[in-house]
Amino acid sequence: MSVFEPVPAETGGQAACVVAGGLATAGLAVGGMTLPERWEAAFKALGAERVEHVQSLTSLGQTASSVVVADGSAVAEHASLEVLKDCTCGGTDAVLLVGAGMGESPVIVLGSGAVRAASSKSPASYADLIAAVRSLAESGEVVLRRLEVASPFWRRISDRRSASRSTWEMLKRLRLRPGGLVARGVNRHVSIRLTGLVLPFRVTPNHMTTVAGIVGLAATAAMLQGGYLWAVVGAALMEFSSILDGCDGEIAKIKYQSSDFGGWYDSIWDEFVNSFFLAAVGWNLSGAYGHPVLLWMGVFSGAASLLYAAAHWHSKFKHGVGLYWWFDQGKPRKVVWESRSPLSILKKLFWRDSFLFIYFVAAVLWYPLPLLLAVSTAGSIGVFALLFYHILVKRARW
Repeated sequence: MSVFEPVPAETGGQAACVVAGGLATAGLAVGGMTLPERWEAAFKALGAERVEHVQSLTSLGQTASSVVVADGSAVAEHASLEVLKDCTCGGTDAVLLVGAGMGESPVIVLGSGAVRAASSKSPASYADLIAAVRSLAESGEVVLRRLEVASPFWRRISDRRSASRSTWEMLKRLRLRPGGLVARGVNRHVSIRLTGLVLPFRVTPNHMTTVAGIVGLAATAAMLQGGYLWAVVGAALMEFSSILDGCDGEIAKIKYQSSDFGGWYDSIWDEFVNSFFLAAVGWNLSGAYGHPVLLWMGVFSGAASLLYAAAHWHSKFKHGVGLYWWFDQGKPRKVVWESRSPLSILKKLFWRDSFLFIYFVAAVLWYPLPLLLAVSTAGSIGVFALLFYHILVKRARW
């Protein structure tokens, strides 16, 4: 049983999460949150019901169940703590996180027997507790285990400089999360810097989603003005909207503000803005070249984008997971995202970040823009065909 799962009342109730010490650094902010706020949010995100903040661990032995103890003067990235979700801890077990190059673990998990043994040493601080557990492990009273973290990040915070450096380190690591080719290679180099600027303020992920959506609508309005200059302005605004669209997820991860509503809200803005923008590109080009067919190509491309989004939303609402083509179903989502097969790379060129960047380049060059719209139309025909085959022929999940 995970240390964060509720413990039956007859055995002592919910396992406690304790944040020890950190009084001198409690006011320092990392990622827009103080250290006590970060530990509280981190443990709640892992499933803890109760988090205590103490300056001394001398009363630790009063608990009757397992305990998760964190160093109040340290900060740890949420992804590094997720291994604790599946951590189990027997009576005399003590579990430390281990990560290459990260130094001493900022968290220790103690079974009920290990708690009693460690309390006999009267530890005052987190450092005292670690020293006591290691001493008990040497004498055989405690079984010390180490939990390997694949991509670890944690630091001890001593001043504003180390707090700022830790914020920047966490932002840089967000560049490596799964995503499109342009998102990872271009957009996130800008978005993490924008996110760093707004983290100290009360800006939520949904605020950033709204701003990105409004910029996208402004891009559509600019494109509808017609002509080369407005096409460049519109495409540039749309690319900026795509960059801003990455900020909401970064804020959510840094500040533990992810939510189901936020995921839906972001997706709905993205897909409607995409559709409006493609139709506006068709309007602009039909006026510039005098061919109404270009307008209908833009409208058709926008409709196909919206249709795919509707199928994706339906699948997510019904099954809890968005639309995956029949040939990807059954594979873990991480495997699908991180695949480097030629087909996967081709699919990633049609992800929002990639095709908006390509549209921006085409708008600046101007002459490739009609050709790109034709490619989008051909891709839209492919989307309609795939949806028909996926739903009506393969009868795959959607």
